[in-house]
Amino acid sequence: MAQLTLFDSRASVLADDERGRIAYIPGFVDDPTASAWFTELRREVKWRSERRTMYDPGVDVPRLIRSFRLDQPGSAPDAILDAERRVVERLDVPFNSVGLNLYRDGRDSVAPHNDHLSEIVFRTCLA
Repeated sequence: MAQLTLFDSRASVLADDERGRIAYIPGFVDDPTASAWFTELRREVKWRSERRTMYDPGVDVPRLIRSFRLDQPGSAPDAILDAERRVVERLDVPFNSVGLNLYRDGRDSVAPHNDHLSEIVFRTCLA
């Protein structure tokens, strides 16, 4: 499947079955807002690197990461709070945290993984 652009003009439901629904909402964030959010997050977030135990010595995670609790006032940047507000207004579902990944160049990546699916509560909404 080709990578979907965030700025496509067609709506798509990518999956809808007993495990859940994945909907792609084009134009949900306009170009100027997305650019402003990216600039703010790139500049203001205190990104961190991690190591993961995967082989004997462990490996560097090939990207920078950061997470924020949304239920702790003042802990998340304005861009995150604006995104949260928009998503909550659209879905009418509360969220308690957000995770960010910063891919710095063509060498950063993410491998296929399951995000600890056993820990996800049934009917939990991920945005």
